[in-house]
Amino acid sequence: MRDLTKLGCTPDSPHKARRFALHGPATATSSSYSAEDKEGSILDQNNTSGCTGHGTSQWLEVTYKVAGKPLLYRPSPRGIYGVTRMLGAVQAGRVGKPLTDDGGMPADIIVGVSTFGIRELVLPSSQGFQSDLDPSNVLLAETLEDFEHDAAEIIGAARRIEPTASGFVETLCAAIEKTGSVGIGMFVDRGFEAFTQGGPPVGGVNLNDPQGGGHWICLTSFRTASDGSRILRGPNSWTKDWGSAGHFEITGACAVQAISDAYALYL
Repeated sequence: MRDLTKLGCTPDSPHKARRFALHGPATATSSSYSAEDKEGSILDQNNTSGCTGHGTSQWLEVTYKVAGKPLLYRPSPRGIYGVTRMLGAVQAGRVGKPLTDDGGMPADIIVGVSTFGIRELVLPSSQGFQSDLDPSNVLLAETLEDFEHDAAEIIGAARRIEPTASGFVETLCAAIEKTGSVGIGMFVDRGFEAFTQGGPPVGGVNLNDPQGGGHWICLTSFRTASDGSRILRGPNSWTKDWGSAGHFEITGACAVQAISDAYALYL
């Protein structure tokens, strides 16, 4: 059983969300769309709260390819997670204190990669995982110079899609159709973890599950069910052997219930 309490995505506070222009409402023009062929390999965050780094790596990989501006290399989850954690430490007054594996907020992810750039993912990790972040290096301190040495610069405008607004699911679909991928922070539980190939999409989560936690992932596809509702799909960071070839599927109702943050990147 994966420790879902160590996922790492904390919902943005209202003042952080206002840093980015709201996007919506909008309507998708197609009944289905997929940018799954633009995804990079499925990564493995192992038992760390590094979903912020892994989900963002996939989100940026897809968004840039769909825009016809592929990045020079696959973004490093460890580098993304590191800048997010550094910003969190500054805000919490923890600079110079022992590091904690405490994830970060979505808005900090965007600020971090926009400010410091993104280094290259070099596989495998020191413990052999499909990542460059694992329990052996997650608490190793890095310096500002390490981050500033990163080469790939992120250029674009992140727009928050407000989860509480009417038409949220349709706006998600429109943003996926436009940009290829939407980064989302959502609560996942043991029911979500149990999703398997051929099973029904996750229809909802238990927000009171003591083993649940905040997770940062991305959406790259949607389709329309026979009743007209939307089903959303995207890559996870729990290895390619989890779920549907490493992917999750959720209903629109689950998206409304469980998603706390959603961002589209317009290049």
